[in-house]
Formats: sequence, C-alpha cells, structure tokens
Amino acid sequence: AMHVATDGDAHVIWYDADAGSLRYTRFADADLDASLAVEIVDGEGVDDRGTHGSIAAGADGIVHAAYRDESARRLRYARRETSGAWSSEIVPGCASEPECPDSAEDYGEYASLVLVGGLPRVAFYDRSRGDLKLAQRDADGMWSVSTLDGRDVVRDIDTGDVGRFASAAV
Repeated sequence: AMHVATDGDAHVIWYDADAGSLRYTRFADADLDASLAVEIVDGEGVDDRGTHGSIAAGADGIVHAAYRDESARRLRYARRETSGAWSSEIVPGCASEPECPDSAEDYGEYASLVLVGGLPRVAFYDRSRGDLKLAQRDADGMWSVSTLDGRDVVRDIDTGDVGRFASAAV
C-alpha cells in the first residue's frame, strides 16, 4: 500500500511473506535517487503480521498503518513518530454486539485506513460475523468500533455477509 503525503513524499508498506512481517520505506520527493531505508514495522519470528496493509501520513509527519495479524487473526495499528520509532497495538474487533468474545475472533482483513483530523479510522472486514466495521481511535488512544453493514443493530439480526474488499476515503 502507498500514500503520497502533502509534502510529496511517498510512504509505502508491504507484507514480507518470507519473514512474516510488515515493512516500510519512504521515497522522498526531493531525492528520488537516494538509497531506501527499509524498516520493520511489526512481525517476524513467531508473529506473522502485515497482510491487508493500509497506510496514511499526517501533516504532522506521523505515519499510521493498519494491517492484519495472521497469527492472532486480529486487526493491528502501528504508528511511526517523527523520531522514526514505531509502536503497535491490537485494534478491538467488536462493537456493542451481544456475546462479543475475547477469543475465537477472526477480523481485520481488507483494512482501509484514513485520517480524520489527524486521527486514524479503519474500515475492515469482520470474518467472524461477516460484517463491515469501522474502528476509530480518539486523541486519548482509545478505540471504538461500530458495525457499518451486515447487522441490523436495532432489530439485532444478521443481514448477510458483507465487507470484503473495503475501501475508505475522506
């Protein structure tokens, strides 16, 4: 996945299947002939992380990525500070559905990340429920998740398997 920032730099993430990790590099608009520094965002070793990646860079220089953890079958979010340090965390997969378990979940495919006011929002597919969902992170780092399609929350009924190949835009 690639994102071209307002400064013209291209930020790229990809899944390294051999290492089971998410990788990152940046093409600086000012120096396209420079050698590229490749960074490991998350994964390697026993963790297989980085499929279904999506990336966005804020005007503040912070890079945001959403991707799937294949080992845990969960959605993850990573953030690269302007210092170059990466941090990552699990994004919860449940909205306010009844019986939302902490285990036996399978979600986070087809992640599509956008920034709204510098904060990440991620549309993704919840395979466990067959729903399209949206996760939003607030300024305090707390996530909230809502079901966009696949469940009628008013009548509490499943309306079908939807949400594959999600794409978000602002």
